[in-house]
Parts: sequence; C-alpha cells; structure tokens
Amino acid sequence: HKHASYAQYKLAMSFFKKIKTADVSYEVTQRALQEFEKLRNNYPRNPYMDVTESRIKTCQRLLAEYEFYVGSFYFKKGSYEAAVQRFNVLLQNYPDSVKESEALYYLGISYKNMGQRDKAVHALTTLVEKFPTTKIAGDAKALIASLQ
Repeated sequence: HKHASYAQYKLAMSFFKKIKTADVSYEVTQRALQEFEKLRNNYPRNPYMDVTESRIKTCQRLLAEYEFYVGSFYFKKGSYEAAVQRFNVLLQNYPDSVKESEALYYLGISYKNMGQRDKAVHALTTLVEKFPTTKIAGDAKALIASLQ
C-alpha cells in the first residue's frame, strides 16, 4: 500500500514516544528500535529516513546506557561476572557508544577482580588504544602497569 511506510513510521513513533529514561524504558526502547529498523529495511526510500536514522541512533544510545547502568550496578555490588556480561553486551551490540570507554575500564577492573589478569590487560589496552587522550585512559595505563 502506498501509505505503508507512513503506518510503519507511526508505529515506531508510538513506541519511541513512550521512552522515558534508559533505566526504566528498556523494553519499549528495544521495540522502538525494531520498528524503526523495519521501516529502514522495508522502505529504504521512505520520506522519514532522516528522522528514522536519528531515532535509531537515539534508541541505540539509550540501550547502551541501560547496559552500562545495569553493569555498573553489578560492579558496585561486587558481582563482577554479571558486570562483565553486561559490559560485553554493550561493547558487542553498541560499538562506538558514548559509554564505550567507561565500559572498557570497568570491564578491565571486573576481570582484574575476578583474577583474570590477561583479559583485564586486554580490555584496558583496548581502552588506551581507542581513547588515548581521555582521563580514563591515564587511569587504565596505571592499572595496566600495576597488573604487569
């Protein structure tokens, strides 16, 4: 139908408008992302493509923030295996997110606290290589030095 892309856009927007914050809107954000991706994939020449791409990036950012939020909770609680799992999900599913450097840092510390020195060094080295000018990279260098 000639208005199918509009209907798909409105469906995606109905979920997008329900998003509040990263910590409480995980499922609705996932659904909005799915619907926007469906719009992009099924109707690549739709008139809403600029908005669609913007909304997809917003959903991905929020989902990455959620994974970091949950990973940080587990980290603070001392549940390092659960924290590692969340930080790895963030790094795998949302590469280049704004939380990537912090996720790598806490991933490295989590591995260190679990006694997995090689994995800790790998995560921290990745952080230093990808984000060499950040303050957190300096902290990572010091941590790497203490592990060797």
